[in-house]
Amino acid sequence: MNTGEHPDGMSAERRDLIETLECLGYDTMPGVQRDWADWRDSTSDDQLRTIIINIESRFEDQAALARQAELLSAMARTREANCYA
Repeated sequence: MNTGEHPDGMSAERRDLIETLECLGYDTMPGVQRDWADWRDSTSDDQLRTIIINIESRFEDQAALARQAELLSAMARTREANCYA
């Protein structure tokens, strides 16, 4: 199935779940392409929801780490500036 193609009879909710995963890049992840090429057909709606939650959680974790790294960098710059003041 190509992006945007959905079999007849697929619920709108399932289409939304699949489209959300495609927007998150799930269908382009190497392990998914190699081992789970039929994920659109073989996973339940609950499994799709869980995958979405897990991916979004990873994005949130990465954003939090980026904010923490920026904060630590700013603190280091402040300390350095104070040393030369």
